[in-house]
Order: sequence, then C-alpha cells, then structure tokens
Amino acid sequence: LLLASATATYGIDKVAFTTKVNGRVTVTNAQNQTIPLKRGATLNAGEKIATGSDGTVVIMFIDDKSILRIQKNTTLTVGGETSGQGANRALSKQIDLQFGKLRAQVAEQRRGEFQIVTPTSVASVKGTDFWTTSDPVIGDVFLGVSGMVEIENLISGGVIEVGGGQVGTSNTDGETSV
Repeated sequence: LLLASATATYGIDKVAFTTKVNGRVTVTNAQNQTIPLKRGATLNAGEKIATGSDGTVVIMFIDDKSILRIQKNTTLTVGGETSGQGANRALSKQIDLQFGKLRAQVAEQRRGEFQIVTPTSVASVKGTDFWTTSDPVIGDVFLGVSGMVEIENLISGGVIEVGGGQVGTSNTDGETSV
C-alpha cells in the first residue's frame, strides 16, 4: 500500500488542490500541524483532511483532474507516488478513507493507479464515478454512477465489481455483495 509510510514512500509532494471549501474543514500536514483548509490550497502527499458536521471540500488531482467531493464528518489522507520519467511519468494516487462519505469522479487512468482504501476494503478505479460511505464498525457501501470499480474486501479477500446503477457492500465480517 502506498500509505505504509507517510514520509518515506512518496515520490512527489504536491498531488492535488482544493477547488471548493464550505464549513469547517482542516488539514494536518507532515509537521502534524492542523490548520483550516482554504480554497486554492495545495495538498501534499500524506496530508490528512477532516471535515466537520458542516464541512465539505472538493479536491482536484494535478495530473488528470480527477475529483473527490468529500462530505461532512469525513476523515481521509491523500497519497501519491510518482514513477517513471518524462512522457512515461505516472502518479499513483491512494486515498486512505478512515471514515465518512465521498464521491470519486476519476478520469481514465492511463498511467498510475487510483485506489481508495478503507479499514475494510480497497477500491481500485480505472475511470469511473461512484459514491462510497465507510464505517469502520459495519463496513463500506459503494454506489456506482458510471463506469466500473473493483472492490476487494480486506478481511476475506472477496472481490466484487460495482457498475453504474449498482450498489455494492463490503462488510467487516468479510461478506461482499452487489
């Protein structure tokens, strides 16, 4: 996993920036300083975003303009690692979603990967639009808007694919269903 070490595994600092911030939203940086997150702020690999009960934030990734719409009462860490050089340079992105709800509108990944990791699941995305809600007690729910997302349950290893108009679940007891 990309986020195994927040300081050692990141080959790039800047991975995204905020396009919209409403209500109480904070970011915790590599120096463990927590500050209010503002519109237009640059996000570096390893930074943790937390939204309050009235907070929402939209972030855009710098390489492919993929968007995350982070909802209220959500905590996640933004990750990114580069590989290759020049025209072969790729940014692999990983969102470590501790809990909460977000919408991922992911551009087709020609180079690199895009993953959303929760305490229960890993969602591998190639280019899709979906909602996910993560609760560390009961598990995850994925609602496909368009495209396809592959979900692996970390407890059982079970894998499901969720497409547009489908709902998939990945529970803390290892069960998955579409």
